[in-house]
Amino acid sequence: MFFMKVQLLAMVFVGCCLVRGRVGAADDVFDSNGVKIRYVTEGNGEAVVLIHGWMSDSGMWGPLDSNPATKEYQLIALDLRGHGKSDKPHDAAKYDADVAADVIRLLDHLKIEKAHLVGYSSGSFVAGKVAASCPNRIRSIVFGGQAPILGKVKDSDFSEVELFARLVDEDKDLGEYILAVSPKELKLTDEQAKAIAKFAYAGKDVKAFAAAGRGYKTLAVTEEELKNCKAPMLFIHGGNESDHVKNKVAAARKALGRGELKVIDGGNHMTTLTNPEFGSSIKAFLRHGTLEQTVAEPSQAPEPAASGVSRGKSSPPLLDEAFVVLKEFESFVFQINHANLDNALPDGRSFTQAIAHRGTIVAQQSLIQFGITHTRKDPDRYSMAEIK
Repeated sequence: MFFMKVQLLAMVFVGCCLVRGRVGAADDVFDSNGVKIRYVTEGNGEAVVLIHGWMSDSGMWGPLDSNPATKEYQLIALDLRGHGKSDKPHDAAKYDADVAADVIRLLDHLKIEKAHLVGYSSGSFVAGKVAASCPNRIRSIVFGGQAPILGKVKDSDFSEVELFARLVDEDKDLGEYILAVSPKELKLTDEQAKAIAKFAYAGKDVKAFAAAGRGYKTLAVTEEELKNCKAPMLFIHGGNESDHVKNKVAAARKALGRGELKVIDGGNHMTTLTNPEFGSSIKAFLRHGTLEQTVAEPSQAPEPAASGVSRGKSSPPLLDEAFVVLKEFESFVFQINHANLDNALPDGRSFTQAIAHRGTIVAQQSLIQFGITHTRKDPDRYSMAEIK
């Protein structure tokens, strides 16, 4: 539970408080039954729709124009309604099945008959609803870091979402939410939690986030509905993912009677995204519709690592320092408990400077990419470089 809470706190920064990097692909909007939906697309080939999670946006997938997968696929990343540059209605009724319908309408808008779906975190809820609603439009589905919502919804499954929404409704400080999703062992003070919330949600439409979160319950599908989708299914999550997610994935696979499972050793809800095995597994699954007995990809000659970045001998190119960065972030969270908000942290930075610096790096590294690495040009600036 403690480790899961650290992940939840870190995801606040990754999903909410960070300035996104450029997307670098065709950027447009379309009308989805009266709601403006923004999307980006790049590449040629079979369509792959990338579906982000709660309080995130299409920027979590990184710059599409530098993603090597565009050589084989047309990547499409949308901002779900209530997020990013899409419209943000505050009426929870606007976040019903239409959230999934937006995906199908986007395919119609782009004149695409069938597509692969890749959802991560609560994006898997959306992917499940799309597959159950329009099974003949789906080539394959990847449920990353979560499972579709099957059967009757339990209030306990969305207790943290409801807390966030209630605080927004009552116009209360969201520091209470930060305290709720933070490990009790951190012993955050009310003042510290309020400071984190103020930084995390500054300039964000929290009413839209609340409405969108509450709408997730309407994305539930029955076993029979999802069984009607015959497309290959892959469930992929980290070995250190929360027990809640692991149990949901196991229950979904049992109920559906199928669905391959890939566990990324040592990965949690954040670091799984940066693990090269995550990207290579998805690529193999998209190509073959299975991870079993897939043809090994031809090896590539290693390129010189920039700025002293090292690579594993047998692994594809990776975000080499991402795991170190994430570990540093988790350690940094512990420093919050020992820092006076008006004074400097042990490393000399102010509270706000440090959390912005570390959070930005975490976000930049938390990209679901198919074969990219980063080069570190100086301690405070990162750039992405494609591996050809």
